[in-house]
Amino acid sequence: MGNIIKFDLSQIHNFLNQDVDINYWIRVQEEFKKKYRNNEHEAHWQIAKEIGVSDRILELIGCISFKGAAQNAAGQDFGKKIVHYSDGRVGPKGVVSLEERFADLRNRYRQHGDNTPERDNFENALRQIEKQIFARSVISPSDINPASVSKKIEELKNFII
Repeated sequence: MGNIIKFDLSQIHNFLNQDVDINYWIRVQEEFKKKYRNNEHEAHWQIAKEIGVSDRILELIGCISFKGAAQNAAGQDFGKKIVHYSDGRVGPKGVVSLEERFADLRNRYRQHGDNTPERDNFENALRQIEKQIFARSVISPSDINPASVSKKIEELKNFII
């Protein structure tokens, strides 16, 4: 919800398959930064509070972080595991595999260096979470793909909070 704060809008045409009014999105980004400052994690939290979600939803939103992946992998809360894993399966253009997402993140954040211990820990934790989730599931990670989620995405576009 708050990711617009961190987007480099000069690159927006690389992420979307359609023309967009870049000036509109620049104004939206400026409004978000003015209201929520420059912290997209804080923006996620504040937006969720504004729309009145439960404390459990706030807790789940708060568990998604680069540094929190290992804690979620080691914990027993499958709600946190599923939320963190789901976040890891969505790229700028939609649903991707975990490895595709890692490649995208490595490319977009290459200024932080190649293989850092922190990045390795994050990626390994999400791989572990993936194994934990699908050990208890009747589907596999490859069953979650753009085709399989397209109908649900269309339904969610009309969902009213």
